[in-house]
Amino acid sequence: MSLRSETLLPANRSERVHPTGDEVRLVVKLIKSHLPALSVTGSTIGLMLGLGVTTAVGSRTFRRWVSTGPQESTISYPAWAILCHEAGFERIWHPVRDLHNDEPINLLRPSTLVAARVWESPTGNEVRAIATKVEEITGTKIAEILGLSCSFDGRSRTFRRWSKADEASTIPYAAWALMVEMVGKGVIWEWTIE
Repeated sequence: MSLRSETLLPANRSERVHPTGDEVRLVVKLIKSHLPALSVTGSTIGLMLGLGVTTAVGSRTFRRWVSTGPQESTISYPAWAILCHEAGFERIWHPVRDLHNDEPINLLRPSTLVAARVWESPTGNEVRAIATKVEEITGTKIAEILGLSCSFDGRSRTFRRWSKADEASTIPYAAWALMVEMVGKGVIWEWTIE
């Protein structure tokens, strides 16, 4: 089994294809060989990506990603991009950095810039601050970069939900972590040893 190069493209490239369950499984094997000192399991991947994990059975979400075999996986683009990065691939996402004005992202709470196990969900305003940093981007553009679907009018309902004013955002950790890395705040995800 080999990894199709089209799975390793930025989400907003039209040639990009979703990985299959087999390709997700292959990337996990590559992570294991790339990081032999770690016990890489569905649980440790789930903990790193902020997925719901029950220690007894691991991550149901992770199991769903790999159970599709040769069929298209349900893995989100941010989670896929992070796994590919951990497997030793170059960044497959498009880093977008405008270092002229750091003011919006310097207002982020430090508790939003940490590993998933101690992470506090950002507010909608913090999500918007990061999105504005990414090329003064619109919700539609960030949705495109993260591989989210848009409605018939080209707008992303998901991004609007994530960025509601002062409310705690419902943004998944992997999407947040990828946005944070895109604007040059560094990699915030880390492996948790069980």
